[in-house]
Amino acid sequence: MVTNDTVSKKRVLIIGSGQIGVFSAKRLQDSGANVFIADIAPQAGFINRYGSCEEIFHTDITDPLQVERLFVTVKPHIVIMAYGISTKEIHENEKTAESVNVTSVHTIVTHAIRFKVERLIYTSSFAVYQNPGSKNFISEEDPFQNNSLYAAHKIKAETILRNNADAYLKIIILRLCGSYGPNMYNKGSQSSRFIESLILLAENKRNINLVRTTADEFIYVKDIAKAIATCCHADFQEQVNTYNISSGLITQVDDIKHALNENFGSVTINLVEDERARAEKVPLCIEKAKKELTFYPDYNLSEGIKDFKQLVNFKIE
Repeated sequence: MVTNDTVSKKRVLIIGSGQIGVFSAKRLQDSGANVFIADIAPQAGFINRYGSCEEIFHTDITDPLQVERLFVTVKPHIVIMAYGISTKEIHENEKTAESVNVTSVHTIVTHAIRFKVERLIYTSSFAVYQNPGSKNFISEEDPFQNNSLYAAHKIKAETILRNNADAYLKIIILRLCGSYGPNMYNKGSQSSRFIESLILLAENKRNINLVRTTADEFIYVKDIAKAIATCCHADFQEQVNTYNISSGLITQVDDIKHALNENFGSVTINLVEDERARAEKVPLCIEKAKKELTFYPDYNLSEGIKDFKQLVNFKIE
């Protein structure tokens, strides 16, 4: 794939001011783009500490009139959809979650077409895939499965985007594994809370209890920002383009112990048993992203933890 390595002077609208939106804003603004962030409750302190942008908008994306005003004001060339109600909060108000995670996607893509946006980047999830069975990896062509309400929302959102593909608008769907890094509200994704808890315990010399069968796939938020920034200038041939974005590796207990020991010295980890049956984890295949986006993660788990703890003070006074 041929790439146009500049986003200079492009007007980029990032919807969502969580870790992915904010770190993407920082990378794009540093590359010369004019970045604007919109959120229903943006936290200026978090944005200013970790990100960078021209202006912050308080916008309820479930309100089409507010979305219209946002597009009229920003006049974006690129829109990045880095928002959503996560698995933890989704059942607290399912009607609101559906409106944010699904209905708003239709509102945004129709406005993107109306306002001649050049490309729209949507952050989906590995949660959309069904259990791969005997396969050693999960590719972009593997089938969907509604394993949860969150997965169902992501599948519906992707379907809306595909059904509204336009000759002028390029749509890029990024299926992410579990991200980690500094969070707004000190919560964020399940993966991020897990890694954050490990760092907090290790930094303060506390014992760490881990389930012996722990196995998951993580990616540092700066690598996601890198992938998003690449998608802002890559020369796509298709109208709709889908990529797995991940480390491409399953992290197990020994990997976690190694990463913590590298960053904190000797760490005491107690292994506990889990009687629940767990499906064997397999990684997302990122060969397509490597080939077409030249995307290679910059951070392994140890390097990600090192950068994370340099950005956040985990010491308990």
